Amino acid sequence: MKIHLNQEEIQKALTEYINNQGINLTGKAVDVTLTAGRGSNGHYAEITISTPEVPDTEEDSDSEEEQQAINFEFAEDE
Repeated sequence: MKIHLNQEEIQKALTEYINNQGINLTGKAVDVTLTAGRGSNGHYAEITISTPEVPDTEEDSDSEEEQQAINFEFAEDE
């Protein structure tokens, strides 16, 4: 059996996987960058989870955007 996934399906699957790991993604932006490496580097995905930018107000003008990066490395079958 072969399963073929396009980039959109891979990104959706990774987002669902992260959510299933207990990381709350509600109200957060998820950016997935897929990279194909060579040799032992294999393929990998860089996933950045951040809160959407909110226009500054006087009350929270000192707050910074929260970002969290998670890297999953996938090695090619040898």
